[in-house]
Amino acid sequence: MKPSLMTSILAAVFVVWPGGVCAGEIISVDAAGGGDFTSIQAAIDSAANGDEIVVAPGTYDEAITFYGKAVRLRSSGGPAITTIDGTGHYHVVRCVSYENRDTILEGFTITGGNANGSVDPDAFGGGILIIDSSPRVTGCIFTANAAIGYGGGGCTLKTAARL
Repeated sequence: MKPSLMTSILAAVFVVWPGGVCAGEIISVDAAGGGDFTSIQAAIDSAANGDEIVVAPGTYDEAITFYGKAVRLRSSGGPAITTIDGTGHYHVVRCVSYENRDTILEGFTITGGNANGSVDPDAFGGGILIIDSSPRVTGCIFTANAAIGYGGGGCTLKTAARL
């Protein structure tokens, strides 16, 4: 085969191969209304595996669940100016649907979780609850979260995840 034909074939394989090098969509979140969504959870709900969700600076009053999606959720401004405030919820972030290392949470302050439930797992992991999952959590600050069981900041159960 000619080198140019071989290069074309290899390029085509990488483009159509599942889990290959193709990047997903970039979805933007801005509480002020300048993005695709104003809520992080709405962006996660609409995302497909491989998508990247970029969150503008601000405070997002919500709790989020990844629902097994392999997405990268990152702030554009870092944890000093981008906060997920889960006040009124047991857990601010939940990874309980077999998320793996392709699920990424990056650059947020996580606050306000209060795992004060009377049954498992609602008594564990106020900031983040991870069960049967192993997401990557990087560059995040966990503060002012509580739990009556274990892990006010975060709790991992039956997993290899490290916080």
